[in-house]
Order: sequence, then structure tokens, then C-alpha cells
Amino acid sequence: MPHDKLMTLSDAANRAFYDGNFEKALTLYNEAIQLHPTNFILYSNRSAIFLRLKCFRKSLDDAKQSLALNPKWAKGYFRKGDALRGIGKFDKAIFAYCQSLVIENRIETVKALKNSLYYSSIKDHLSVLLNEIGNDMNGVKLDSFLIISIIGQEYLTTGHITVAIALLQLALDMDEAKMAPLDLKLSVIGAISFAYYQQKNYQLAIKYLEMQLEISKQLDEFEKQLTIYNSIVRIALLNDETMLAINYLQKQIQLMNSNDMEANDFRLNLADLYIQLGNYQYAAQIIASCGPLTFRSILGIVKLALAKGDGEAALAYCNRLAEIGKGTDEKTLAILLKCKCLLLRKEAIIALNILQKTMTYFEDNKTTAENIGEYFGILSECHLAIGQYCMARTWAKKELKIATSRRSLKLEADALRNLSNIYQAIDDYSNAAILWEKYCCLISDQGVDIRFNGLRRLAELYQKSNRFDQAEMALLENSKLAQKIGAYALIIDVHSDLYQFYRLMHRKDEAQKHWNEAQQTYLKHKVEERQALIIEMSGDNYFDCNSFEEAIDAYNRCLMVVQEDDNLQKEAKLCNKLGKTHWLLYHPDEALAYYRQSLSVCQQLSDLEGMLELYNAMANIHFKKGMMDMCHSCLRCYLTLAGILSKDTARLNAFISIGRTLLLRQRYTEAKKIFTKALNLTTETNYRRERGLIYGYMAECYLGIGEKSKALVNFCKQIPFFDDIDDIEGKCETLRHLIEEKQLIKDVNWTMRLCSNRIQLSQMGSIDLQVEVLKQSAEIATNLSKLWEACKFLEKAVILCIANKCGDILNLLLNLKNKYLKCNARKRAIMLFQECLNAMGDHSNEQHLILFELGKLELEEGFISNTITHITDVKENCRDKNLKATCEYILACAYYDDRNYKEALYHMQNFENLQKNLSTNRKEMLKLELLLIEWNCSASDYIIEAIQDIAMRTDSLVIHRILDESCLYDLLNHENLSKIAAIHWMMTRGDFITAKHFFDLYKNTYQNNAEYTADIALFYWNEQKFEECANFLEEYLSHYFEKDTVEEFNELSLIRIYSRQQIIINFLHIMLILCKYMLHANTVETITIAESKFWRDCRKRKLPVGYSIPTIQAIQEYIEELKKSLLYCLHVDRYKLVWYFEVGQIGKLYYFLDNATRSKMPIFFAQFLDQMLHTIDTIPALTDDEFEKLVSESELLVNVKHALDINKTHLVALNEPKYKKNRKDPEIGIFYAGIDSAIISWEHICPNGKTDFIYKIQVSSLVIIDFTKMSFDTDNVINSSSDNDIVILLNNETDDTIINFRIANAHCLLDIKGQTIQSLMPFLEKLINGYSVEECSELLQSINVRLFGDRSSKVRPGRAQCIRKIIVDMEGGLVENLAISMNNQIEIDNFKGLPTKVQLYLLDMIKQQMKTNEIQLFVEKLEDLYDHCKHITLSDHCEVDDYLQETFIRRTHDEQNFILKFIKHLFRDHLYGMYDDLQTSEVDNLNKLMKSLANNVRVRRKKQRGKLKSRGYHSEGESSCRSSMSENTDSEAVIVDVEFQESE
Repeated sequence: MPHDKLMTLSDAANRAFYDGNFEKALTLYNEAIQLHPTNFILYSNRSAIFLRLKCFRKSLDDAKQSLALNPKWAKGYFRKGDALRGIGKFDKAIFAYCQSLVIENRIETVKALKNSLYYSSIKDHLSVLLNEIGNDMNGVKLDSFLIISIIGQEYLTTGHITVAIALLQLALDMDEAKMAPLDLKLSVIGAISFAYYQQKNYQLAIKYLEMQLEISKQLDEFEKQLTIYNSIVRIALLNDETMLAINYLQKQIQLMNSNDMEANDFRLNLADLYIQLGNYQYAAQIIASCGPLTFRSILGIVKLALAKGDGEAALAYCNRLAEIGKGTDEKTLAILLKCKCLLLRKEAIIALNILQKTMTYFEDNKTTAENIGEYFGILSECHLAIGQYCMARTWAKKELKIATSRRSLKLEADALRNLSNIYQAIDDYSNAAILWEKYCCLISDQGVDIRFNGLRRLAELYQKSNRFDQAEMALLENSKLAQKIGAYALIIDVHSDLYQFYRLMHRKDEAQKHWNEAQQTYLKHKVEERQALIIEMSGDNYFDCNSFEEAIDAYNRCLMVVQEDDNLQKEAKLCNKLGKTHWLLYHPDEALAYYRQSLSVCQQLSDLEGMLELYNAMANIHFKKGMMDMCHSCLRCYLTLAGILSKDTARLNAFISIGRTLLLRQRYTEAKKIFTKALNLTTETNYRRERGLIYGYMAECYLGIGEKSKALVNFCKQIPFFDDIDDIEGKCETLRHLIEEKQLIKDVNWTMRLCSNRIQLSQMGSIDLQVEVLKQSAEIATNLSKLWEACKFLEKAVILCIANKCGDILNLLLNLKNKYLKCNARKRAIMLFQECLNAMGDHSNEQHLILFELGKLELEEGFISNTITHITDVKENCRDKNLKATCEYILACAYYDDRNYKEALYHMQNFENLQKNLSTNRKEMLKLELLLIEWNCSASDYIIEAIQDIAMRTDSLVIHRILDESCLYDLLNHENLSKIAAIHWMMTRGDFITAKHFFDLYKNTYQNNAEYTADIALFYWNEQKFEECANFLEEYLSHYFEKDTVEEFNELSLIRIYSRQQIIINFLHIMLILCKYMLHANTVETITIAESKFWRDCRKRKLPVGYSIPTIQAIQEYIEELKKSLLYCLHVDRYKLVWYFEVGQIGKLYYFLDNATRSKMPIFFAQFLDQMLHTIDTIPALTDDEFEKLVSESELLVNVKHALDINKTHLVALNEPKYKKNRKDPEIGIFYAGIDSAIISWEHICPNGKTDFIYKIQVSSLVIIDFTKMSFDTDNVINSSSDNDIVILLNNETDDTIINFRIANAHCLLDIKGQTIQSLMPFLEKLINGYSVEECSELLQSINVRLFGDRSSKVRPGRAQCIRKIIVDMEGGLVENLAISMNNQIEIDNFKGLPTKVQLYLLDMIKQQMKTNEIQLFVEKLEDLYDHCKHITLSDHCEVDDYLQETFIRRTHDEQNFILKFIKHLFRDHLYGMYDDLQTSEVDNLNKLMKSLANNVRVRRKKQRGKLKSRGYHSEGESSCRSSMSENTDSEAVIVDVEFQESE
């Protein structure tokens, strides 16, 4: 058996060993090891044999192998010690014997240890120990713990640190150590702590000191505890564990206080540490608690004040230091600190004077070389502060010389710091960085704050040298330092520095990471001293996300904090940021206020660089506002500062900007001189961008002077530099110059093309640049008579301003309105103002002015009730007296149009009382208008006499319009009338011959072509020149409708020219028809005139739909193809021309007077029209019954407003648009606008407002609008191309709504009167179930209804509605056996991929048929939760309302995103128009505008929901305590008078 053989070999080997036959023993053990290679005893024994054979190396190897097999084998260590002693490694042998003793205390081991000690490196230090070992070895085991610990401490004493640590640790790990006396154990732990300290292993040194501290507490050794506390604090500081040092220093102070010991010096040490960490509040509290002021405590106060940047407080205490200072060192320190305080206060000259006086003190007293070196350093700083760079460098070098001679690292570091600052001041950042690197290497043993700020400054210098990688490394090194220190304030600081660095480098993800880290640290540890920094970072984060309003809120809150701390530099920086952010929102006044506040602070700080930047920024704003004088003043300061600071680029920019201000003020000669100066600062190689721009500006100067040839030369010179102009604004300026050049040579096409290119290019720039380019392009287009293009440009500008909540929206709107009016696009203007109204704040001045303009437009279009509502609102809420007075006048006009003469008189009298400063002419006109209203209230002779009296004194054109309105000619004497009024007086008398004579005399006084045309036509008619009259009217009307623009009129007048012109145009159409009829034209030709009028009116409204003006041939073909009888009506005021066509017969023309309609036609024209109709016998007049009979006999009705039965088909025109056959699927199935939607049992979508109404209506299959329940402006429908299958209008009052829907592509329209949604429920339910209108028509037989369009139209469900049905059917098991399309299967799979609770919740929502507003609020709440959960620090504080929201917030971010997207997709019909990814239709700029407005409303609503607290502070600039200087800070600091002289 192997075991037996092993035992046999082992016994034989042992006998041979004891017999001294070591060779045989070795052979036997070799054989035994081969049999059992894992037996540690065999290796141990063979090691002993090798030892006897003097084979020490082999003995050592076997000993190690034995220990490898059994590390607890005492003899193994003993054999190892013997082997090591054999090869002469006595120190290692001693350690091996000690390891053996730890396991087994054997006498022979102690003997071997003693023998080794005689030959060790510490033999001379162990005589006592060796004697004790010799005396106590007589059969008695010694204390191995004591032996090993004494040996370890002796090794430590002799500097054998590593061996000492190993032995002492060995002793402490022994079981005997637990039973050892505490004082002995304290000694051993103290020794090992000191050993680790010697090794600079501060972590372990502190660990054992803490163990030593616990034992000393048990022994109640007070002095020992103080010593240990001192050691821990010192070592923690060496290891950069400042927070640990503070902790133990506080404990030491507590211990001293408990024992009634003086601890002020330790408190001041603690305060100093807090100052280094930036925790000034704690530091101040500690210093205040130190009792009577001493030199050292005052020194602490000065350090604290300097650290906070409070030079004034620091200076006051420096004077106290000088008073109580004793000895040269203290006096010198007080003087040097005082000079530092003065430097901080920018009072370098005073500091220099003090230093000069100090020289005498140094000569009279024994001053150390270090003090003199520090003195030289302060001198260098003083000379640097006043710009004497050479002197600053000289003194810094002297300081460095003393430092090197005295080998003072602190002094050398200070000298290098000064030299680096000097190089930085002269913009030599490379050398500055090199010197600062050396400085950082020398300050490793200085305070945390010095090292921390040193690395921060190094990173700044690297950045300025474009060494960004090294800058990042420096900041990351600072981060490591802060983490090691453990101070949360410093950790926030480094995250802030890295955040700003990564922002600068446009590395958004990394910047966001450090922002989150900083915020999380702040919230978790409540680092109140960094509140301002965190708020400022949040503002920067909002700024980077283009959330400028939130950024302003954050900056304002931060400004409040820094003003409380009296931090001037931070205040200047924040005001600058606020100014910049307000300007990005195009809040020029607010931006200027903050810039001025920042400038005021910079002036106090003598911060020339900051002032330079601010003057440039303010000049830019003044330039954009058109305030050229203020701009010029700022630019002069900017130019002076640029010269002082030797900033050549800034000087050049200042000259260019000054030249531009002179250009805009048309001071071309002076501007040319300035640009010549600027040009001389550039070369063909340097400043090529600026050189190119200057050539363009000089060309503008030559244009202004009138030297066109030189202008063209300079325009051409600019072209080669275009590629060098690398900024968007510069390129846009260059294109503007090229546009001017094309305008100069009258190349319209190229001018417009360049305008388009410039607009496209500007889209890469800022919003204000884009808006400015669009405004300029609009003016260029206007000058080129491209008025509609100008409107489009301005529409885009309005969209940009509203979408980005910036710019002067009101002025843009007014400019656009004026363009609309010239284009006769008044309905579009009304829609624009309606949509923009909600974008303004409630009761803001802008809102009042928009409402005011809207009211004026509505008055022109005849929307009297809207006008009264809106203008009354303005009058009641505005504060402007002039505006209130104008509102009274508009209300008078509105009530007059509404024939409410008493109210009209009341408001006109109010206007007269409020407006006292009217011109004489305007007073006369006002009197006339008052008389006209009074006549309508109660006719009297006095009124006639008053009108006649005014007519005698003035020949104003207003007189004949007022007289036309009431036709008072019969009551007046023509001798008192002049010009047109006299002509009309004669025409009403039938004296056309005399009237014609007067007409020829005064025809040049006509300002309104329509009035002129009407009078000419009446003359032709009276002379029975029907052909001439017809030709004249055709030519005029054709020209009138082909024009892109209309004449400009005064909008505010009781008899408004525009409204009067429209009435006269209608009058002229009837005259044309009557002339044609008198010329025996057939009915087709006359009806063509009526049809053309309809489509020409549409053209004037600038509709985005395709149509053409019908020809006589087209109408003839249509009539010939009729298979049903047709009745066609033309409504003009209370007159109706009626054409009736039976199938296969020639049509007949009738006229009908609708006495139920209130006439708006001036009585003057109405009288002549009555005469004309009565004189034409062949046009029969219809009675009410006859007209009703024609209507009942006709099957096709055009422009007939009767609501009869469902069997008749109505048309808006003969030539209706061709509707699309291939239509895309609707987004919305059923759309209902009304307030009683709760009674509707079937699923439907409701609008969320006016804009939402327009968006949703475009993509709905069935549209139901109840006008008795909701008021909607359907004029907007015509501005978009819809695709409705069926539109149902309940109780609609105007045919304009019908026309709008039909032109916008509604396939079938039902106009139903006198019904409710409840009464129509059977019809609607059948229609919704898939039946056509024709199939449901029997349910409308007894109802007054007009049907337009295709009767076969059916309702089509929306895609989202179908998805919801599939999901419900799936849940009910209704789709298991049905074939499912791939798209539907994807929807089902996505639904099943939701959490079960979410599925159940959505199913319940679908079955309950939740309303649109409920779904929108539900999704908005989920969005809020989703955004809330993005924020790490806020995700645990979400407020939820139900179990779905609870489930939602517990999901991962990706899961939340999937759930939210699916819900939006599932209810996309309800949410249509709310989210960008759901938009599918977009026709023109106004759709974009409405989208911007809808998004703004949603965002504003979301902000209101998410606003957790109101703004705590808002600084308006002048309110700050910093703004006590002159308010006119634009130019008070530095002024230079720029002379306009030709350069040589």
C-alpha cells in the first residue's frame, strides 16, 4: 500500500538523519516526496536535511513549499528562518522566526531568533532584549507578542520601515495581542501608525491612529488623546482629506472645552479650513466665537473678507491689524494684506504709495528676505493693475531671485503667479500657461483653496491657448482633488467648471451629466452656500435648451442671492446674462435695463473688458431698435475702450458699426469717411470678412450721395470676399448689398431671387436676424410692387416671433395688416389678428392694441357685434386716453351701421368731449357726422341748416358722402354746395346736363375711382348710351378685380370709403347686367356676369384653392346640359336679380325687392337703381308669392337662402370646384362643435379652441357644428384645403360659412335650420352607421334643410377609431376567427406589449368614450410625469391621481416613452393638432402660424401646471443698489469724439 510504503520510507529517512547519514536521508525523502508530493511535513524535513548539507537555497525552497502547502505550519517558518540565516539574510530570518512564534511559542525558535538578532541590522539596539531572552530561556516560554513588538519598534527606530510594519502588524494579528496590556498595545499601534506615516501611507496611518485614540480613551489619557487628534488632523490635511481633518479638529476642540482648556487657536485653525473650502458662513461663526480680538483672529477675519471679495471690510480690519501688530513680521504682514485689499478694490495707486512709505520701515527694522520678496510681489501686482507691465515684470523677477536664493517654494510660487498674470494681461497665453504649470507644481503643500483655484486657472489658460485637451485634464484633476477632500461645496464647484467647459465645447451630453451631478449633490447634502451657483447653472441649462423664459426666472432668483451676498462680480455677470437672454426673446427694453445694471457694476469694479462687451451689446440693441443717437453714443465708448485695451478687432468693429448708424441716418458723407478709416485697418490678407462688408457699406454711401457708378464699383469689389465672410449675419449683409445693386440696375427677377436666397441663408442664424431679413425683404418686395410676396414674408416673420415668443409682434402685425389691406385680404387680416390675440398676455397693452385693430377690421367687414364687443373691451381696460377716445368713435360707427342711432349719438358725443385738440377741418367733419346721426335720430330743420352752414364753409369730399347716405339734397340749396355734392344735387333733380358740365370741371377732385365710375355710368344711362356704359363698366370692373392692390383709405369714418366702395362695386355690377339686358343680351350672358362676380370676390380673398373665372361659353354649356330646373339669385343689398331656367328652355330674368333686408346702400344710388328697374318693362318684378313659387318649382338652387326640403340640391355657384375623388383616409371620423356633446352617445371628437377647430376640421370625415351652442369663425376654413365627406351646419346664419366649406372641398353639406342635435339623433345615428346621406334623407323630410353637393357621401371612420374598435373586439374575443391585416396585428401586438394595468385602464377609457378634453388632460398629465421622471432628483416626488399613473412612474424611462407614444397614437384623433408628429396638413403660412399659436398655448398651459413655485425675485436693473450711479450709463464712463476726416 502507498501509505505503508510512505511510512516505511519516512521512518528510514528519519533514522538516517539522526545517524548523520544525510545523503541517505535525502535520497529516501526524495523518494517519499515522489510518492506523496503534497505532504508539507516531507518538505519541511527535507529542508532540515538540506540545511545540514549546507544547501541553504534548496532548504529555503523546501521550506517555502512546505508553507505553501500549509501556511499554519510553525516548523515551516522555523526551517525558512534557518535557511535564511544560512545564506546571511538575518533580518528576513528574524521575520520568519517571528512568524513561527506567532503560531507556536517554542524555546528553540526563540533561541534561533536570539542568535539571528546578534547578526541583524538592529543588533546594537537590542542588548537589553537579548539579555532578557538569555535570562528567561531556562525552560520558560517568553511572551511572543512582547518580543515581536519590541523587535518591530526597534526596526522602526532604525528606519527599516517596511520590516517594522510587517513585524508590528504580525504582533497585532496574534491572539496574545487581544490579552496584552492596553498600554503595551497602545504603544504598538502608535508605532505602526508612525511607520505608515513615514511611508506616506496616510490612510492606514489615520486608521491606526483612530485605533490608538480608542485605546487612549479607555485609558483616560487626556494628553495622549490631544496628541492623537493633532496627528490625525495633520495627516488628514497632508492626504487632502480636509473634511476628515475638520471632523477631528472639531472633536479635539470639544475635548478641550470639556476639560476647560483654551481652544481659540484651534478654532481659528478650523475657521481657516472652512475658508479654504469656501464655507464662509461657518468660518465667520467660528471666528466670532473666539472671544476678544487678537492679531490672529483679526487675520482670520481679513482672510475671510478677501476670500469673499469684500475688499472694504478686509481693508478696515487690516488697519486694526496694523494697530495691534507686534514685531516686524506682524507689521509687515499687516501692510502687505492692506495692499492686497486695495488691489481688490482696484485702488492700486494708493497701494503703491503705501509700499513706497514701507521702504523706510524696512530699512529701519530687521526685515527677513522673505518679507522683502513678498513686498516685491505686491509691487508687481500693483504695477500690473495700472497697466505698467514692464515694471510689474521687473518686480516679479526680483521676487523670483530672492525666492531661488532663499530656496523658498512659497515665494517662488508667488513670483511665478505674478509673471503668469503679466503674460496673460498682454494676451501671451502660451507663456502664461507654462509659468502657471510651474506654479501649480510648487503649491502642492499649500491650502486646498490655493491648489483648487490654481488648477482652475490653469484650465482657463489652456482654453485661451486653444489647448482644450489639457484644459479638460486640469479640470478632471481638480475633480479628483475635490472628491478626495470630500467637501460638497468644492464638488459642486468642479462639476460647475466641467459643465461650463463642456458647454463651451458643445459636448451637451457630458455637460448635462455634470449638471445633474452638481444638482444631485446640492439637493442630497443641502449645500446652501452653493445655492446661487446651482440656480445659475439651472439658468444656463434652460438657456442651452432655448427655454429662455425659464432661464430668465432662474437668473433673476440667482441675482437676488448674489445681491444679498454683495457679490459685485457675480452681479455684473448675471445682469449680462439676463440682458443677453432678454434680447434673445427680443425684449429690448428689459435687455437694456440689465445691461445698464451690469455696466454700472463693471464701472465700480473698473472692469474694462466687461464694459467693452456691454457697450457693444447695448449698441447692437439700440441699432435694432432704430435709436441711432443712443447707438452712436455707446459705440463711441466701445471705440475708446477698444483703444485703451489695444483690441484691434473691437476697434474695427466699432468703426463699422458707427458707419452703419450714420448710413441709417442718411449721413452718407460722414459714413463714407468712417468706412474709409475702417478700410485702412484691413488688408487683402487680414480682416478679409470686414473688408468685404466695408466695400458693401461704402457702395451704400455712394448710392446715398448719388454717385451710382462708384456704388457699382464697390458692390463688385465686395464679391471676392464673400467666402471670407464666415458668419451668417455678415453673409446676409453681403446679399443685402447685392440686392441693392440689382435694384440699382432695376433687375426685378434677380432682386426677388436674391431676397429668397437671403431668407434661406438667414434661417441658419438667430431668430432676430431671420425676422429682420424677412422685414427687409417685405419692404423690397413692396417697392417692387410684389405686395403679396411682401405679405408672405411678413407672415413668416410673425410666425417666427410667435413660435419663439420674441420680437416686436405688434409692429409686425400692423405692418402686415397694412399690406393685407392693400391686397384687399381683409378676412385674412381678421383671422391673423384673431389667432394672435391669445398669444399676448391678458390685459397687456399689446393685447389691447391687437383687439383694437381687430375691431377696426371687423367694422370694415360688417361684423358689427364683434366690433362692439372687442372695442368695448379695449375701452374698459386700456389706460390711454387717446385710445379710449378713438374707441368711442369706432363704437359710434358700429352702432350707426347697426342702425342704433341713439347709441351711435351717445358714443360720438363722448368722442367729441374727449378729443379737444382736433384740427379745424376735423372738427367740421365730426360735426357733420354728428348731424347725420342726429338726423336719423330725429329729423329737424336745425340739422339741415347746420349741414348747409358747414357745406358753405368747406368743400370736403365727406359732404357728398354724408348727403348720399341720407339723400338730403332735396332739403338743401345747391348754391351752398360745391363740387361732387353739387353734381349729385343736380342729378337727383334730373338736371344731368348741368351736372355733366360741373362733373367735367371737378372730375379731378374724385379720389375714389368707384365713385367716379358710378357717376360716369349714371350719365351714360341717362343718355341711354347702354353699349358705352356696358363697355366702360366691363373695363373698369375687369381692371378693379385684376389689381393686386386696392386704394388706401382712412379706416375711421362714419361713412367709410372702403365699405362705400364695395357697395358701389355691387351697384355697378347690377348696372352692367341691366345695360347688357337693354342691349338684348341673352340670359346666359347676364348670368355670367353674376357668376364672374362671385369668383372675382373669391379671388380678392386670396383663396388657396384652384378655380377660374367662368366664360359665357362655359356657362352656356352648363345650362344646355341641365337636366333639372335651375334658379339663380344675385343678392345686392335688398335687391335680388333672379334667373330661372327650365330644362331645354331659354332662361328668364326677374328682380325681387327683399323688404325684410336692411338696406346699406346710400339712398342716392338706391333711388337711381329703383328707377332703372322700374323703367325696364322686360324684367318683371316678383312678389313674395311669385318668388316662392319659382323656388318651389326649381330643383337646383344657386344662392337661394330658403331652407326647404332635402330633395332640392343647392349650389354656391354654377361653376363649383371639381372635388377630389381619390381622397386619403380621414384622421377623425366624427367631429362635433357644440357645448352639449355630453348627450351624444356615439364616439366623437370635440375642438379645444378656435385654432384646434381649424386643425381638426380639415381632417374630419363628418363635421357637425351647432351655431346656437358655439361661436366659430368659419372664414378660416377657406384658408385651408379640407377633405370632409359630410358637413352639417345647425342654425347657421350666414351663407359665407357654406361657401367656405364648399370651396374648401366639403363633398356634401347640410344646412339645417331650427333644429337641435337631439331632434336630429335618428338621422345622425343612421348616418354614422354607414348609410349615405341619400339613404338617410327620409328622416329629414319634415325639416327645413338645404343640401349642397354629393348625396351619396358616407361617413368614414378615422384610423385611430378603427384601432380602438379592434382592441375592444380583441378583448371581447370577436376577432379570433377573423383575418387580421398586418397593420392591425401590429397594433394588437403593441397593445399587448403594454403592462396589464395599462391595458385595462385604456380599455376602460375606450368603453367609457372619454371626451376630447379629458383625454387631452390625461395625456398632458402623463407628459408631466414623464418629464418629471427624467429628473433624477425629482422622480421620487411625483404626484399621481390613479393606478395607471402610479404604474407609469414605476416604469423605466424607455418603457414610459413606449406607453406614452402608444397612448398618443391610440387617441391621435382626439390629440390631433397638439403634437408636431401628428400634423399631416399644411397649406400656407397661416397654417404654420396657427400651429405656432396652438403649440404656445399648450406649452403655456403645461408651464402653469408644472410651475412648482412662483418667481421669487425680479430685478429691473435700476432697482438694484448697484444702479445708484447716473442712469445714463450708456456713455458716462469713456467718451471719444470721432472726427470724420478723410484718411491720408
